[in-house]
Amino acid sequence: TKLISVTLFAVHCAGCFNYLIADRYPDPTKTWIGAVYPNFKEASLWSRYVTAIYWSITTLSTTGYGDLHAENPREMLFDVFYMLFNLGFTSYLIGNMTNLVVHWTSRTRTFRDTVRAASEFASRNQLPPNIQDQMLSHICLKFKTEGLKQQETLNGLPKAIRSSIANYLFFPIVQNVYLFQGVSRNFLFQLVSDIDAEYFPPREDVILQNESPTDLYILVSGAVDFTAYIDGEDQIQGKG
Repeated sequence: TKLISVTLFAVHCAGCFNYLIADRYPDPTKTWIGAVYPNFKEASLWSRYVTAIYWSITTLSTTGYGDLHAENPREMLFDVFYMLFNLGFTSYLIGNMTNLVVHWTSRTRTFRDTVRAASEFASRNQLPPNIQDQMLSHICLKFKTEGLKQQETLNGLPKAIRSSIANYLFFPIVQNVYLFQGVSRNFLFQLVSDIDAEYFPPREDVILQNESPTDLYILVSGAVDFTAYIDGEDQIQGKG
């Protein structure tokens, strides 16, 4: 979006400025647009704008059909500067587009390799289908939420800044949890400093039955099922 906006802005400015040179030139017929349309000043504003943009794009893209070209020294001088500008601008566009493609293909290749490795691991160890699904779902969710993970960013910041950010992000959430009703603000402030956001795909096990949990989870968005293994099958005991 940024590259498209910059390109359209450059095309618009160059086309309008080149038309301004033709409009202010003493002899309208000795201009880039007047040589083709002698009465161009009588044409509609839209028609003149489209013609100017057409010239600008063909010059920017180095197509150069030759139907619209400089007719006087002023226009020639402007065309020289515009084409020199285009050399650098084209390099800028190509460089940024290359970076975007390389970045995207690199992320896609990493994701594909991770999925392949997980599938081979599950197949080699003959894991049950439900565990395989959980593994793949977790990998897909991690790929989709890569930009939402803030812990890597926070780790590079000073402790005071990390605490302020955590307080801003998590304090309103923790404050409304019934488990912490009535506790002091100082305790909550220390608590949110150690909070980390986690994302879980559907049907993933968060805490297993008879497992000693080491973390406290606060459900902010979504839903969770409490299941128990009874009579040889999982039975839902509650929802949250």
